[in-house]
Amino acid sequence: STRPAAAAIRAALTLQLTGVSLVREPTPLPTAAERAASDALALERREAVRRGFKHSWDGYRKYAWGQDELKPRSNSSKNWLHQAATMIDSLDCLWIMGFKEDFALARDWIAAHLHFDFSAPVSVFETVIRSLGGLITAYELSDDRVFLTKATELADVLLKAFSSTPTGLPCTALNFRTGSCTFPSWTGGSAILSEYGTIQLELKALTQHTGDPKYAAAAMRVMKLLHSLPSIHGLAPTYLSPKTGRFTNAVLTLGALGDSYYEYLLKQWVHTGKREPWLRRMYDRAVDGMTGYLLFESTPNRLPYIAEHNGRAYVHKMDHLACFVGAMLALGAQDGR
Repeated sequence: STRPAAAAIRAALTLQLTGVSLVREPTPLPTAAERAASDALALERREAVRRGFKHSWDGYRKYAWGQDELKPRSNSSKNWLHQAATMIDSLDCLWIMGFKEDFALARDWIAAHLHFDFSAPVSVFETVIRSLGGLITAYELSDDRVFLTKATELADVLLKAFSSTPTGLPCTALNFRTGSCTFPSWTGGSAILSEYGTIQLELKALTQHTGDPKYAAAAMRVMKLLHSLPSIHGLAPTYLSPKTGRFTNAVLTLGALGDSYYEYLLKQWVHTGKREPWLRRMYDRAVDGMTGYLLFESTPNRLPYIAEHNGRAYVHKMDHLACFVGAMLALGAQDGR
């Protein structure tokens, strides 16, 4: 691998994101026949995606209704959140794709059977992004207050995770019934960046819909703690102590354990109507750190990739989880002003 100058990399990224070619030639406009053929192909592909989704949904409904996941080879089910995760995670697609009868069936099941009192450790992060996010989105699409009521019930339980530590960092796993909170032993009891840094949009959206500030306050206490800490080239290490509020390692990555924190930085700023400039500055510093410290070119093909740093040396690999970066930069280019 080679390490080109950050300025050159930024220029190359700018060219890629804006679609600018170093050699510009006029592109002929498509003919009417070409446009019609393109539209027909797009419609065909859309319907193929819709059929594939419906096939999966029908399998879930037949063999795993009310459970978290369908196991398609055995036609059985699996629970790990105990929240009908597939059902809730599918609500927006059901609505957008026009499967309103299936949406109504899911709505009625949720109204009658979805409760948040399971007595076992449940992932706070996965619950927020899948269940809380799914319920809020279903409410925004349908304006059915059943979903907002259930989202509020869930968030009230999840707030126990934030109040369990002196720093306000939410625990990794929460027992909904007892309120017992734990952090993983494999992190040495530390909180994980991609988890506590990827809960803000959902909780802030719930505050917007309910008018209750406590949800956003819990989420933003975490962000304000991060904002107050010294970063490494604008980047945040993956582990943070819930007791001291200090980083416990120096690992920098946009892959696993770090990924969605960076994805949410820009979205948080956009979501607030671009009225919280400190969030935008955190994003800008993170992108500068990524391009100046973690961005390399492969040899001999000179393909850009985002490496990791383990606190001692570079690790020259790029997780598939880091593939969101292209879209993140495109969103920044589109909505960055």
